[in-house]
This record gives sequence, C-alpha cells and structure tokens, in this order.
Amino acid sequence: MPSARSTSNATATAQYLGWEKTKQTPTVLIVGAGIAGLALAQMLRKQGISFEIFERDPSPTVRPQGWALSLNWILPELLPAFPLDLPPLATAAVEAELGLASESAFYDATTKQLLWRGGNNSREFIRVNRAAFRDWLKTHIDVNWNRRFSRYETGPSGLVTVFFEDGSAATGHVLVGADGIQSKVRNQLHAPHPPPLSTIPVGTLIGEFDVPSSDYAHFLHLGTSFFIGYGNSRRIFIAPQKLGRDKARYYWLLFWADTAAAEPAYWTELRSKDPREWLDIAREVVADMHPDFRGVVERQGVEGLVRPFPVRDQVPVPLPDGRVTLIGDAFHPMTFFRGEGAQMALRDALELAQFINSQIALDHNTAIHSADPDLAAALKRYADGAIERVTTAVLRSRAAASENWVGIPEPPEVVSGGVGGIPV
Repeated sequence: MPSARSTSNATATAQYLGWEKTKQTPTVLIVGAGIAGLALAQMLRKQGISFEIFERDPSPTVRPQGWALSLNWILPELLPAFPLDLPPLATAAVEAELGLASESAFYDATTKQLLWRGGNNSREFIRVNRAAFRDWLKTHIDVNWNRRFSRYETGPSGLVTVFFEDGSAATGHVLVGADGIQSKVRNQLHAPHPPPLSTIPVGTLIGEFDVPSSDYAHFLHLGTSFFIGYGNSRRIFIAPQKLGRDKARYYWLLFWADTAAAEPAYWTELRSKDPREWLDIAREVVADMHPDFRGVVERQGVEGLVRPFPVRDQVPVPLPDGRVTLIGDAFHPMTFFRGEGAQMALRDALELAQFINSQIALDHNTAIHSADPDLAAALKRYADGAIERVTTAVLRSRAAASENWVGIPEPPEVVSGGVGGIPV
C-alpha cells in the first residue's frame, strides 16, 4: 500500500489543484531526488498522480551538488509542465543576485579571438546553479531522505516493492530509477549483465577559486555565465558557480585529448598523484594559451583543486517489459560537451509523466480516478521513444568530446533536440 509520505504528496497535489482527492491514483516510486527525479515529481504533482520520492543522502546539503548547468532548447516545453506555484526559475540563475542575463562566449584559446557569443534572453537560455535549481525543484515536494536503495521485487499483481538498506520498504505501481550514472536500479533491471559505461579518451583536471567583486568586470566581459577557449588538442571551460554581490565562486575544467584516458589505469595513476602534480600538469597543458585563460590556471591554489574524474557515457539499451523504468543518467549518461545531459533528463521526466497520465486517462476516462491501468504499456512507449531520441544525443555528445581539438569550432549549430557547443 502507498505510505503516509505518498499520501502527503498526494494531499499537496490535491490542494494545489483545488479539489479534494477521494481516490488514490496509481503511485509512482522514484528512487533518486536529483534533477530528473524531482522534475518528474513536480510534473506528477501537477497532473494529480500520487508519487513517493527517495534519496540516499541524509540531507540535501550533505554533499556538493555540482556547479551549474545550461537550459536552452528545453525551456519552452519544460516550464508549462511544472505547477504554477513554483517560484520564478530566474531565482536559480547563476547571475540572480546581480540581476544579469545569462550569456556565454567561445574563443580561440591561443589568440583569444572571439568565435561566438550568445545569450541575453532568459526565455531562450538560462544558466542555473545546480544546488539552487535542485532547491527550486524541491518546492512543495516531501523527499524521503537517507533511504539507500537495496533492491526491488515485482509481485504477482504487478505492484513493485522497493527495499532500502535501513530495512524499510515501499510499494507502488511503478518504479522509476533516477539514481544517476552508477544506478543500482539499472543494474538490477539489467541483471545479471548490466551494460557497461564507456570511458571517453579525454584527460581532465578541475579547479575552483574565489573572485572578489572588484575583479568581476574582467570575467564578466569574457562571458557572464561561462566562456571557453579551444585549440591545439585541448579546451578550457571557465564559469561562475554563483555570482554573489561581494564575491563569486568560479571553477575551471581543463580537457585534452589522450587515448590512454580510456583505460582505468590512467585514472588510478592520475588520482594517486599529489595535487601539486595535478597543477603542474594543468599548467603544462595551458602553457601556450592566451594569458586570460592561462592565468586562471597559473594563479590556482592547490587547495582549490578537485579530484579528477573520467568522462563517461552509455548508449541506452532496451529495457525489459514491466513496471520499472529509468530516466536521466540512470538511463543514458552522456558527456557534458554539448550541454544536453540535464536537458535530456528533463525531457525524460516530461515524457514519462505524460505517458503515465495518458495511460490512466485512456483506461479510466480521467487522470484522477483510482484503478490499475496498463502502466507497463505506458512505460514501454516511453522507453522506446526515449531510446530513439537520446541515442543520437549520446553519440553527438561523445563526438563533441573529441572534435575541434586541433581546429577552431564553428559557431554552435542548432539541431533537433539541442544546441551544439553549449556545455553543462
């Protein structure tokens, strides 16, 4: 049976919609309260569908949520899918405190020649702080914290029960794995042979640093939300995590082509090095870059270096029939070189919510009646469509990880489902 937490979310939904809910809709269990899982919860809330969402972290602030991400092509269809009682999305923007519009710029890393600049229209492009965006998505959502997924079981009636490491359990009509690139739901769904992740042959180093407001003019002139330098088999991405009135936390990601980086031994060796050696490597990679790019790395302190990580992806594979499905990185992790990963995850949430709601309405002539619709059919239509949509995006993002290493890129080309060159 759905838990009290599910009833709480359902009651909040009923209050938002303005009607008194007398019957429960099928309950959707969501494992993972990241961007994809929370977005799905909001969309289900708007449509009056019961849900329960679980997160392994003990609290929303126990670990960093990443830096920032770009939203562009998803905006026109995303915002109408959310309830109207959310704050303005602009409150989650990197530049919110300063009241600036999101903007990006691309340069030749050696000469600093401007290749392309875009933005300045919040209806077409907004750069959001990841933690602030997650908080925005949590609005009116009751998350079950500290619930680490252990396994799930599907009963004879089709109901799915999720078991957690603390001994608790929850039962619902649908299970959605939104638990990220190392998804345990995905691993069980594809057991005993879950599809492996692919490691992209790209070396990476990362640093974080503070910028006082007195130095804002220099960085904002280069690119308000982020700027990138390309050329000679490497690229550098520099961006604010959040622009405050007094100071900002910036970060840089340095990438270079390296065939050895596709092997696990490469990362074992790189991570075993002293951070001072990471900084030496980074300074060598940027040695012939323009001072505006090189200087960021040269001034970097060892204390701000971030443990390097491999860039991985996975072409999505067909899901078994049933009432368990996946969204976001749990389904199709992709590189961040085109900025499509988060947006495709949001599209997953949007389409999955629509398919579930449509199936309920189809079987019972209303989206809010209690019953047992053919949810497995809805999940299959969602998954098949997502695979067709996302496979191309994963491969585009993989190609973008290695293209333009030698030459200088052309301005981003608008393509179906994404905008080229806009990274996360």
